[in-house]
Amino acid sequence: MQTSDFGYGSAEGRAKAKLAFINHLAIYLLVIGGMALVNAFTNPQRLWFVWPMFGWGIGILLHGLNVFAFGPESRIYERLLDHERRHDI
Repeated sequence: MQTSDFGYGSAEGRAKAKLAFINHLAIYLLVIGGMALVNAFTNPQRLWFVWPMFGWGIGILLHGLNVFAFGPESRIYERLLDHERRHDI
């Protein structure tokens, strides 16, 4: 398995992955902020917007971990690639 199989084989691929995460985070903040405003003006006694905030927030967290913690710069990623190279058929 080569680094290009993961889509992170080049600097361009890494930059695209980081940009995709930043876009995902920006959309999350805009949508959740809008939901919070709608909630505040329509039914401030019941905070319903926190449920999508937590659910989508888990997705944001996993996306961030995938890009930054388990991405090509991480040691875990390099170990996986070394393991794949040694056991390549």
